[in-house]
Amino acid sequence: MPEAAVRSQAAHAVMRAKNGPVHLNCHCREPLYPAASGSVGKQIALDLGRMCSVAAHTVPAHGVIVLGRLPKRSDVKDVLSLGERLGWPVLADVLSNARTEAKGSQIRHFDWITEMPEVEAVLHFGERMVSKRLKLQTKMYTHISPHTHWNDPSHLITSRVVSEIPEFCNLVTGAKDPEWLSQWQTLDAEAASRLDLAFENAPFTESSALRALHNLSGHAVFLGNSMPIREADWFLFPENAKGFFCNRGLSGIDGNVATAVGLAEGSGKPVIAVLGDLTTLHDLNSLALLRHASVPVKLVVSNNDGGGIFSHLAVAEDPEFEKLWGFGHGLGFEHAAKMFGIGYVRVDSVNELVAAMQTAGTCVVEMITSRKENALFHKHLKEAVISHLFA
Repeated sequence: MPEAAVRSQAAHAVMRAKNGPVHLNCHCREPLYPAASGSVGKQIALDLGRMCSVAAHTVPAHGVIVLGRLPKRSDVKDVLSLGERLGWPVLADVLSNARTEAKGSQIRHFDWITEMPEVEAVLHFGERMVSKRLKLQTKMYTHISPHTHWNDPSHLITSRVVSEIPEFCNLVTGAKDPEWLSQWQTLDAEAASRLDLAFENAPFTESSALRALHNLSGHAVFLGNSMPIREADWFLFPENAKGFFCNRGLSGIDGNVATAVGLAEGSGKPVIAVLGDLTTLHDLNSLALLRHASVPVKLVVSNNDGGGIFSHLAVAEDPEFEKLWGFGHGLGFEHAAKMFGIGYVRVDSVNELVAAMQTAGTCVVEMITSRKENALFHKHLKEAVISHLFA
Protein backbone atom coordinates (compact mmCIF):
# COMPACT_ATOMS: atom_id res chain seq x y z
CA MET A 1 0.00 0.00 0.00
CA PRO A 2 1.48 3.41 -0.98
CA GLU A 3 2.22 6.00 1.73
CA ALA A 4 -0.51 8.31 0.43
CA ALA A 5 -3.09 5.59 0.94
CA VAL A 6 -1.89 4.96 4.51
CA ARG A 7 -2.10 8.68 5.30
CA SER A 8 -5.57 8.90 3.80
CA GLN A 9 -6.95 5.96 5.75
CA ALA A 10 -5.29 7.10 8.98
CA ALA A 11 -6.86 10.55 8.72
CA HIS A 12 -10.24 9.02 7.99
CA ALA A 13 -9.87 6.71 11.00
CA VAL A 14 -9.06 9.65 13.28
CA MET A 15 -12.21 11.42 12.12
CA ARG A 16 -14.36 8.34 12.75
CA ALA A 17 -12.70 7.50 16.08
CA LYS A 18 -14.53 10.31 17.86
CA ASN A 19 -17.62 8.10 17.69
CA GLY A 20 -15.96 4.94 18.98
CA PRO A 21 -13.75 2.06 17.77
CA VAL A 22 -12.69 2.02 14.14
CA HIS A 23 -12.17 -0.99 11.88
CA LEU A 24 -9.38 -0.56 9.32
CA ASN A 25 -9.27 -2.44 6.02
CA CYS A 26 -6.08 -2.86 4.03
CA HIS A 27 -6.56 -1.52 0.51
CA CYS A 28 -5.34 -3.98 -2.12
CA ARG A 29 -5.15 -3.42 -5.85
CA GLU A 30 -8.24 -4.38 -7.82
CA PRO A 31 -8.09 -7.76 -9.53
CA LEU A 32 -6.98 -7.57 -13.17
CA TYR A 33 -5.63 -4.04 -12.77
CA PRO A 34 -2.03 -2.86 -12.41
CA ALA A 35 -0.92 -1.31 -9.14
CA ALA A 36 -2.03 2.30 -8.68
CA SER A 37 0.57 5.06 -8.98
CA GLY A 38 0.71 8.75 -8.13
CA SER A 39 0.55 10.62 -4.86
CA VAL A 40 -1.81 12.83 -2.95
CA GLY A 41 -1.38 15.19 -0.05
CA LYS A 42 -2.14 14.48 3.57
CA GLN A 43 -5.85 14.14 4.16
CA ILE A 44 -7.50 16.44 6.68
CA ALA A 45 -10.82 15.53 8.27
CA LEU A 46 -13.02 18.49 9.07
CA ASP A 47 -16.49 18.98 10.49
CA LEU A 48 -18.65 21.96 9.64
CA GLY A 49 -17.50 23.94 12.64
CA ARG A 50 -13.85 23.74 11.52
CA MET A 51 -14.19 24.16 7.78
CA CYS A 52 -13.53 27.91 7.54
CA SER A 53 -10.33 27.31 5.55
CA VAL A 54 -12.39 25.52 2.90
CA ALA A 55 -15.71 27.30 2.66
CA ALA A 56 -15.69 30.65 4.43
CA HIS A 57 -12.72 31.86 2.41
CA THR A 58 -12.91 32.49 -1.31
CA VAL A 59 -12.26 29.42 -3.45
CA PRO A 60 -10.12 29.68 -6.62
CA ALA A 61 -11.75 30.74 -9.85
CA HIS A 62 -10.66 27.66 -11.79
CA GLY A 63 -12.36 24.83 -9.97
CA VAL A 64 -14.61 21.89 -10.78
CA ILE A 65 -17.63 20.38 -9.01
CA VAL A 66 -17.82 16.59 -9.04
CA LEU A 67 -21.29 15.32 -8.25
CA GLY A 68 -21.95 11.73 -7.15
CA ARG A 69 -25.10 10.17 -5.74
CA LEU A 70 -26.42 12.51 -3.03
CA PRO A 71 -28.11 11.75 0.30
CA LYS A 72 -31.22 13.75 -0.67
CA ARG A 73 -32.71 14.38 -4.08
CA SER A 74 -33.28 18.02 -3.11
CA ASP A 75 -29.51 18.50 -2.66
CA VAL A 76 -29.03 18.50 -6.43
CA LYS A 77 -30.41 22.01 -6.94
CA ASP A 78 -28.17 23.46 -4.21
CA VAL A 79 -25.06 22.02 -5.85
CA LEU A 80 -26.10 23.13 -9.34
CA SER A 81 -26.82 26.63 -8.00
CA LEU A 82 -23.34 26.69 -6.48
CA GLY A 83 -21.87 25.76 -9.85
CA GLU A 84 -23.75 28.61 -11.52
CA ARG A 85 -22.65 31.06 -8.84
CA LEU A 86 -18.97 30.10 -9.09
CA GLY A 87 -18.94 29.62 -12.85
CA TRP A 88 -17.49 26.13 -12.35
CA PRO A 89 -18.20 23.16 -14.60
CA VAL A 90 -20.30 20.43 -12.93
CA LEU A 91 -19.33 16.83 -13.73
CA ALA A 92 -22.42 14.89 -12.68
CA ASP A 93 -22.58 11.12 -12.27
CA VAL A 94 -25.68 9.45 -13.71
CA LEU A 95 -26.79 8.43 -10.20
CA SER A 96 -26.58 12.02 -8.93
CA ASN A 97 -29.89 12.67 -10.71
CA ALA A 98 -28.57 16.06 -11.79
CA ARG A 99 -29.21 15.02 -15.39
CA THR A 100 -32.95 15.30 -14.80
CA GLU A 101 -32.50 19.03 -14.11
CA ALA A 102 -31.82 21.85 -16.56
CA LYS A 103 -28.31 21.57 -17.95
CA GLY A 104 -26.86 24.73 -16.38
CA SER A 105 -23.09 24.39 -16.13
CA GLN A 106 -23.07 20.60 -16.49
CA ILE A 107 -20.36 19.10 -18.69
CA ARG A 108 -22.01 15.95 -19.94
CA HIS A 109 -19.23 14.26 -21.88
CA PHE A 110 -16.46 14.68 -19.34
CA ASP A 111 -15.34 11.05 -19.68
CA TRP A 112 -14.40 11.76 -23.30
CA ILE A 113 -12.29 14.82 -22.44
CA THR A 114 -8.87 13.44 -21.54
CA GLU A 115 -6.85 16.66 -21.72
CA MET A 116 -8.76 18.90 -19.34
CA PRO A 117 -7.80 22.45 -18.41
CA GLU A 118 -5.62 22.65 -15.29
CA VAL A 119 -7.87 22.55 -12.23
CA GLU A 120 -7.04 24.51 -9.05
CA ALA A 121 -9.68 22.95 -6.80
CA VAL A 122 -12.32 20.21 -6.73
CA LEU A 123 -15.46 20.10 -4.63
CA HIS A 124 -16.78 16.52 -4.65
CA PHE A 125 -20.31 16.11 -3.32
CA GLY A 126 -21.82 12.75 -2.37
CA GLU A 127 -20.65 9.26 -3.20
CA ARG A 128 -17.90 8.14 -5.56
CA MET A 129 -18.39 8.33 -9.30
CA VAL A 130 -19.20 5.44 -11.60
CA SER A 131 -16.44 6.74 -13.88
CA LYS A 132 -12.94 5.41 -13.40
CA ARG A 133 -11.48 7.62 -16.12
CA LEU A 134 -12.09 10.80 -14.15
CA LYS A 135 -9.09 11.39 -11.89
CA LEU A 136 -8.65 15.08 -11.12
CA GLN A 137 -5.43 15.44 -9.16
CA THR A 138 -5.11 18.81 -7.44
CA LYS A 139 -3.81 20.23 -4.17
CA MET A 140 -7.35 21.06 -3.04
CA TYR A 141 -9.72 18.10 -3.50
CA THR A 142 -12.48 18.42 -0.91
CA HIS A 143 -15.17 15.82 -0.30
CA ILE A 144 -18.47 17.03 1.19
CA SER A 145 -21.11 14.73 2.64
CA PRO A 146 -23.19 14.44 5.83
CA HIS A 147 -21.93 10.86 6.05
CA THR A 148 -18.44 9.64 6.89
CA HIS A 149 -18.41 6.72 4.45
CA TRP A 150 -15.19 5.97 2.61
CA ASN A 151 -15.56 7.21 -0.98
CA ASP A 152 -12.02 7.62 -2.23
CA PRO A 153 -10.73 4.46 -3.98
CA SER A 154 -8.20 6.48 -6.01
CA HIS A 155 -6.91 8.41 -2.95
CA LEU A 156 -7.42 11.83 -4.52
CA ILE A 157 -9.16 13.57 -1.62
CA THR A 158 -7.05 15.98 0.43
CA SER A 159 -9.75 17.17 2.87
CA ARG A 160 -13.20 16.13 4.07
CA VAL A 161 -16.13 18.18 5.27
CA VAL A 162 -18.89 16.44 7.21
CA SER A 163 -21.86 18.69 6.52
CA GLU A 164 -25.35 18.83 5.10
CA ILE A 165 -25.00 19.72 1.41
CA PRO A 166 -27.17 22.91 1.38
CA GLU A 167 -25.44 24.30 4.47
CA PHE A 168 -22.05 23.92 2.86
CA CYS A 169 -23.14 25.35 -0.50
CA ASN A 170 -24.49 28.48 1.16
CA LEU A 171 -21.08 29.24 2.69
CA VAL A 172 -18.91 28.97 -0.42
CA THR A 173 -17.95 32.13 -2.29
CA GLY A 174 -15.47 32.82 -5.05
CA ALA A 175 -14.48 35.05 -7.95
CA LYS A 176 -16.09 34.07 -11.26
CA ASP A 177 -14.08 33.75 -14.47
CA PRO A 178 -16.54 33.50 -17.42
CA GLU A 179 -13.82 32.12 -19.69
CA TRP A 180 -13.23 29.15 -17.39
CA LEU A 181 -16.61 27.54 -17.89
CA SER A 182 -16.55 28.49 -21.57
CA GLN A 183 -13.40 26.39 -22.09
CA TRP A 184 -15.14 23.33 -20.72
CA GLN A 185 -18.32 23.94 -22.69
CA THR A 186 -16.31 24.16 -25.91
CA LEU A 187 -14.64 20.83 -25.18
CA ASP A 188 -17.99 19.30 -24.21
CA ALA A 189 -19.64 20.46 -27.44
CA GLU A 190 -16.77 19.14 -29.52
CA ALA A 191 -16.88 15.77 -27.77
CA ALA A 192 -20.65 15.59 -28.32
CA SER A 193 -20.21 16.37 -32.01
CA ARG A 194 -17.54 13.69 -32.42
CA LEU A 195 -19.75 11.16 -30.66
CA ASP A 196 -22.63 12.01 -32.98
CA LEU A 197 -20.41 11.25 -35.97
CA ALA A 198 -19.07 8.06 -34.43
CA PHE A 199 -22.59 6.75 -33.80
CA GLU A 200 -23.70 7.24 -37.40
CA ASN A 201 -24.24 3.78 -38.89
CA ALA A 202 -23.10 2.25 -35.58
CA PRO A 203 -23.76 -1.44 -34.89
CA PHE A 204 -26.49 -2.38 -32.43
CA THR A 205 -24.64 -2.50 -29.13
CA GLU A 206 -25.34 -1.62 -25.49
CA SER A 207 -23.83 1.79 -26.25
CA SER A 208 -26.24 2.62 -29.08
CA ALA A 209 -29.14 1.17 -27.07
CA LEU A 210 -28.57 3.38 -24.00
CA ARG A 211 -27.95 6.40 -26.21
CA ALA A 212 -31.32 5.81 -27.87
CA LEU A 213 -33.27 5.91 -24.60
CA HIS A 214 -33.38 9.71 -24.54
CA ASN A 215 -37.18 9.96 -24.28
CA LEU A 216 -38.12 8.13 -21.09
CA SER A 217 -41.59 9.70 -20.77
CA GLY A 218 -41.53 10.11 -17.01
CA HIS A 219 -40.12 6.68 -16.18
CA ALA A 220 -37.75 5.95 -13.34
CA VAL A 221 -34.65 4.13 -14.60
CA PHE A 222 -33.01 1.21 -12.80
CA LEU A 223 -29.54 0.26 -14.04
CA GLY A 224 -27.76 -3.03 -13.54
CA ASN A 225 -24.09 -3.10 -12.61
CA SER A 226 -21.28 -4.03 -14.97
CA MET A 227 -21.88 -2.47 -18.41
CA PRO A 228 -25.45 -1.01 -18.14
CA ILE A 229 -24.51 1.55 -15.45
CA ARG A 230 -21.34 2.48 -17.33
CA GLU A 231 -23.03 2.79 -20.72
CA ALA A 232 -25.72 4.97 -19.11
CA ASP A 233 -23.08 7.14 -17.45
CA TRP A 234 -21.40 7.71 -20.81
CA PHE A 235 -24.40 8.09 -23.10
CA LEU A 236 -27.75 8.57 -21.31
CA PHE A 237 -28.77 12.22 -20.81
CA PRO A 238 -32.59 12.51 -20.72
CA GLU A 239 -34.19 15.40 -18.86
CA ASN A 240 -37.64 13.85 -18.55
CA ALA A 241 -36.80 10.82 -16.38
CA LYS A 242 -38.03 10.49 -12.81
CA GLY A 243 -34.64 9.47 -11.49
CA PHE A 244 -31.81 6.97 -11.91
CA PHE A 245 -31.24 4.10 -9.49
CA CYS A 246 -28.78 1.24 -9.10
CA ASN A 247 -27.56 -1.27 -6.50
CA ARG A 248 -23.92 -0.22 -6.25
CA GLY A 249 -21.45 -1.95 -3.97
CA LEU A 250 -21.42 -5.46 -2.54
CA SER A 251 -25.01 -6.12 -3.64
CA GLY A 252 -23.61 -6.26 -7.17
CA ILE A 253 -25.36 -8.78 -9.36
CA ASP A 254 -27.94 -10.08 -6.87
CA GLY A 255 -31.61 -9.16 -6.58
CA ASN A 256 -31.75 -6.58 -9.35
CA VAL A 257 -35.08 -7.66 -10.85
CA ALA A 258 -36.65 -7.59 -7.38
CA THR A 259 -35.19 -4.16 -6.72
CA ALA A 260 -36.58 -2.79 -9.98
CA VAL A 261 -40.05 -4.06 -9.07
CA GLY A 262 -39.69 -2.60 -5.57
CA LEU A 263 -38.72 0.75 -7.10
CA ALA A 264 -41.89 0.75 -9.20
CA GLU A 265 -44.11 -0.20 -6.28
CA GLY A 266 -42.48 2.26 -3.88
CA SER A 267 -42.36 5.24 -6.22
CA GLY A 268 -45.61 4.59 -8.07
CA LYS A 269 -43.75 5.43 -11.30
CA PRO A 270 -43.31 3.19 -14.34
CA VAL A 271 -39.80 1.77 -14.45
CA ILE A 272 -37.39 0.89 -17.22
CA ALA A 273 -34.80 -1.54 -15.86
CA VAL A 274 -31.71 -2.20 -18.00
CA LEU A 275 -29.89 -5.33 -16.86
CA GLY A 276 -27.28 -7.69 -18.23
CA ASP A 277 -28.07 -11.31 -18.99
CA LEU A 278 -26.06 -12.76 -16.09
CA THR A 279 -27.67 -10.29 -13.68
CA THR A 280 -31.12 -11.35 -14.87
CA LEU A 281 -30.28 -15.04 -14.63
CA HIS A 282 -29.12 -14.53 -11.03
CA ASP A 283 -32.58 -13.23 -10.11
CA LEU A 284 -34.80 -15.16 -12.49
CA ASN A 285 -37.25 -16.19 -9.76
CA SER A 286 -38.12 -12.50 -9.25
CA LEU A 287 -39.94 -12.60 -12.58
CA ALA A 288 -42.83 -13.79 -10.39
CA LEU A 289 -42.77 -10.34 -8.74
CA LEU A 290 -42.56 -8.69 -12.13
CA ARG A 291 -45.72 -10.50 -13.25
CA HIS A 292 -47.73 -9.00 -10.39
CA ALA A 293 -46.25 -5.48 -10.46
CA SER A 294 -49.05 -2.92 -10.05
CA VAL A 295 -46.98 -0.33 -11.96
CA PRO A 296 -45.58 -1.12 -15.45
CA VAL A 297 -41.98 -2.34 -15.51
CA LYS A 298 -40.07 -2.84 -18.74
CA LEU A 299 -37.21 -5.24 -18.06
CA VAL A 300 -34.62 -4.61 -20.79
CA VAL A 301 -32.16 -7.51 -20.83
CA SER A 302 -28.95 -7.05 -22.79
CA ASN A 303 -28.16 -10.61 -23.82
CA ASN A 304 -24.59 -10.78 -25.07
CA ASP A 305 -24.18 -14.37 -23.90
CA GLY A 306 -22.02 -13.73 -20.85
CA GLY A 307 -20.09 -11.16 -18.85
CA GLY A 308 -19.63 -8.26 -21.24
CA ILE A 309 -17.44 -6.07 -19.05
CA PHE A 310 -14.51 -8.49 -19.18
CA SER A 311 -14.24 -8.08 -22.96
CA HIS A 312 -13.04 -4.52 -22.29
CA LEU A 313 -10.11 -5.69 -20.16
CA ALA A 314 -6.72 -7.19 -20.97
CA VAL A 315 -7.93 -10.65 -19.91
CA ALA A 316 -9.97 -10.74 -23.14
CA GLU A 317 -6.73 -11.91 -24.81
CA ASP A 318 -6.38 -14.90 -22.47
CA PRO A 319 -6.68 -18.20 -24.40
CA GLU A 320 -9.04 -19.45 -21.69
CA PHE A 321 -11.05 -16.23 -21.59
CA GLU A 322 -14.39 -17.80 -22.45
CA LYS A 323 -14.00 -20.54 -19.86
CA LEU A 324 -12.76 -18.33 -17.01
CA TRP A 325 -14.27 -14.90 -17.74
CA GLY A 326 -16.80 -14.91 -20.57
CA PHE A 327 -19.32 -17.26 -18.92
CA GLY A 328 -21.18 -17.92 -22.15
CA HIS A 329 -24.48 -19.67 -21.38
CA GLY A 330 -26.33 -19.91 -24.69
CA LEU A 331 -29.68 -19.07 -23.07
CA GLY A 332 -32.51 -16.73 -24.04
CA PHE A 333 -35.33 -15.21 -22.00
CA GLU A 334 -38.41 -15.76 -24.17
CA HIS A 335 -39.47 -18.99 -22.49
CA ALA A 336 -38.74 -17.61 -19.02
CA ALA A 337 -41.09 -14.70 -19.73
CA LYS A 338 -43.77 -17.08 -21.02
CA MET A 339 -43.40 -19.33 -17.98
CA PHE A 340 -44.29 -16.39 -15.72
CA GLY A 341 -46.99 -15.06 -18.05
CA ILE A 342 -45.10 -11.88 -18.92
CA GLY A 343 -45.10 -10.19 -22.33
CA TYR A 344 -41.92 -10.60 -24.35
CA VAL A 345 -40.29 -8.64 -27.18
CA ARG A 346 -37.01 -9.43 -28.91
CA VAL A 347 -35.12 -6.49 -30.43
CA ASP A 348 -32.16 -6.51 -32.80
CA SER A 349 -31.89 -2.81 -33.64
CA VAL A 350 -32.21 0.65 -32.13
CA ASN A 351 -35.49 1.27 -33.98
CA GLU A 352 -36.98 -1.95 -32.61
CA LEU A 353 -35.88 -0.99 -29.10
CA VAL A 354 -37.46 2.46 -29.34
CA ALA A 355 -40.69 0.89 -30.60
CA ALA A 356 -40.68 -1.62 -27.73
CA MET A 357 -40.46 1.24 -25.23
CA GLN A 358 -43.78 2.56 -26.56
CA THR A 359 -45.70 -0.64 -25.80
CA ALA A 360 -48.02 -0.58 -22.81
CA GLY A 361 -47.68 -2.68 -19.68
CA THR A 362 -45.02 -4.84 -18.11
CA CYS A 363 -42.82 -6.89 -20.42
CA VAL A 364 -39.37 -8.38 -20.95
CA VAL A 365 -37.44 -6.74 -23.79
CA GLU A 366 -34.49 -8.87 -24.84
CA MET A 367 -31.73 -7.06 -26.75
CA ILE A 368 -29.50 -9.44 -28.70
CA THR A 369 -26.01 -7.95 -28.68
CA SER A 370 -22.39 -9.08 -29.02
CA ARG A 371 -19.70 -8.74 -26.35
CA LYS A 372 -16.94 -8.64 -28.93
CA GLU A 373 -18.72 -6.13 -31.15
CA ASN A 374 -19.39 -3.79 -28.24
CA ALA A 375 -15.75 -3.91 -27.11
CA LEU A 376 -14.57 -3.16 -30.64
CA PHE A 377 -17.06 -0.29 -30.93
CA HIS A 378 -15.74 1.22 -27.70
CA LYS A 379 -12.22 1.16 -29.14
CA HIS A 380 -13.59 2.89 -32.22
CA LEU A 381 -15.23 5.55 -30.05
CA LYS A 382 -11.99 6.27 -28.22
CA GLU A 383 -10.13 6.66 -31.47
CA ALA A 384 -12.85 8.66 -33.20
CA VAL A 385 -13.56 11.03 -30.30
CA ILE A 386 -10.44 11.37 -28.19
CA SER A 387 -7.80 11.21 -30.93
CA HIS A 388 -9.64 13.76 -33.12
CA LEU A 389 -10.54 15.98 -30.18
CA PHE A 390 -6.96 16.35 -29.01
CA ALA A 391 -5.00 15.86 -32.24
